[in-house]
Amino acid sequence: MEAYQDAALFPYTYAPWPRRIFSALIDFLVVTLITAPFVAPIVNRVIQDTTDTTLARFTASEVRSLTVIGIVIQVAYFTGMHAWRGSTVGKMAARTVVLRDEGQPLTPGVAFIRAVSLVGINFVSPFLLFVPGIVNMLSPLWTPQRQTFHDRFAKTIVVLRET
Repeated sequence: MEAYQDAALFPYTYAPWPRRIFSALIDFLVVTLITAPFVAPIVNRVIQDTTDTTLARFTASEVRSLTVIGIVIQVAYFTGMHAWRGSTVGKMAARTVVLRDEGQPLTPGVAFIRAVSLVGINFVSPFLLFVPGIVNMLSPLWTPQRQTFHDRFAKTIVVLRET
């Protein structure tokens, strides 16, 4: 979709990059707080098994469990908040909202596609020297509608919330 050139045709202002980063940092903290009770028993076991001379390790099963827990919580958080409010806690603090690229509110399906693509980019990023995640977060700096890859994949935009 082409970027809107006439404000009369598209009455929204695309969210500036610093607000998007601010909201992402807050959402990182929120997801971490939500995830903590689920991963604490596994992390506690590793801490308890560590001695002065031996560093305990996570088992393969524990790594898989932590990965699945993290993915499920992130997808549920972003899908639920975007489908319900159009904003996550971070976006509310930054006074931004996610819309479909034609300006309509997100449907649960679009919110799910956006969440899965974001979590997928973040999942593969460490295996590729973090390049996909970094480029994804920087891409609003050079795209006309200030979209990330997950925005473009889900056909969404992030705009300033109307007062």
